[in-house]
Amino acid sequence: LRCNDPPLDAELSELQFFRVQSPEILSELDKEMARAPDMLDHFIRVRERVESHLRDIEVVVHPIRRVPTEILHEVFLHCRQRIWLRARVELLDGYDSMHPGHPPWTVSRVCGRWRTISLSFPRLW
Repeated sequence: LRCNDPPLDAELSELQFFRVQSPEILSELDKEMARAPDMLDHFIRVRERVESHLRDIEVVVHPIRRVPTEILHEVFLHCRQRIWLRARVELLDGYDSMHPGHPPWTVSRVCGRWRTISLSFPRLW
């Protein structure tokens, strides 16, 4: 095919066979290519579901979920004490545990577990 010499008889029969089969091959390729957008849409939907599932798993296995309650108590107390100290330094009216912008309210809004822990921890209030 890359020269100007006429094909040999053996080559000629092979070329003729390909010439006859080519339209059918091209037709099949066209059909497959027509399906490509649908297949791509399918793969995109599957990928989105897998990504969503992976995000859910990452949330569930995040290390913060395994922090013991006692450690969270200490973290919550630290948050409260930090606000209290800042109020004293800035000569504000003081720390008000009932203020919605102060701990324990702020930590109680993070998630259900933190809410349960903060509401059941009297020293925080």
